[in-house]
Amino acid sequence: MVRDLFHGFVREKWAGRLHYGRLERVSNSFVTDRLRVRTGDIAWRIHMRNRGYLYLLLEFQSTPERNMALRMLTYMGLLLQEQIRAERVSHRRLPEVYPVVIYTGRRRWNAPTTLHALLPELRVLPNRFRPQARYRLIDAQRLHTRAHHLEHNLVALLFRLENSRTRIEMEAVLDSLFATLKRRGCASLNRAFSAWVNQTILTRLPSGSLNKILESREVRAVLTERFAEWEAQWKASGMREGIRQGKVELLLEQLRKRFGALPAEVRERVNHARVNQLSRWGERLLEARSLAQLFPRKRKTVPAARRA
Repeated sequence: MVRDLFHGFVREKWAGRLHYGRLERVSNSFVTDRLRVRTGDIAWRIHMRNRGYLYLLLEFQSTPERNMALRMLTYMGLLLQEQIRAERVSHRRLPEVYPVVIYTGRRRWNAPTTLHALLPELRVLPNRFRPQARYRLIDAQRLHTRAHHLEHNLVALLFRLENSRTRIEMEAVLDSLFATLKRRGCASLNRAFSAWVNQTILTRLPSGSLNKILESREVRAVLTERFAEWEAQWKASGMREGIRQGKVELLLEQLRKRFGALPAEVRERVNHARVNQLSRWGERLLEARSLAQLFPRKRKTVPAARRA
């Protein structure tokens, strides 16, 4: 997944020097000297093909965060401090950290990607004393994930799956996803994606999630079945609402012909009434002599203490 992230969305020359076979997961809990814990999402240590290594710092966001550049700078510093404390890096030469924010929200990301943009425009300090930090933003909702070079990219397929709007689109992405996983022989990722589908998609559909991890060949069948249940429920709900709305419009028209202009309170009660209540009003309309008789005001309940 890290390799596909770089190949598909980090089009930098130096990315070709990374040795993806030597990835090490780094603890994502960075403890400050005052023992205040700050938690990022994921950090990886990636070796370079010639020599050295760098750290990849991933932060996942579902809403825009204006001060994200400052947060990423803080995470970078804490990450390096933790590696120094664990004697994994030298005090003389610190490794480089590549900060990436993966944004999955629907609203457009409007936060600055540089710390410089957060600082006041009226400069007092020279640039050499002003802190510098920048992060790479990957906006999953607005990426062109259907490009030819991303056809079998696992990260692109994940983004496409999250952005699917119809059952047919989702099933097509799942077919491509599990075919790619099978071709690559990624058994653990296959299980991870199956668990992700169970926890994030099936839970939103009728009958909820399953108490087991689905095999890839089962995922599509279960999703098709759940979507069929959901569509049936949606159609039934739509028919019921259509019937109710028809009764609302008919009753309002009859009331206007009988009593003239209707007060806002009456229109409000009719618009929010249930089907059985609308039917009762329609039956009583023939005998009612006034709106007040048909729609008596609701009595306000008086607390027992005040009645005493």
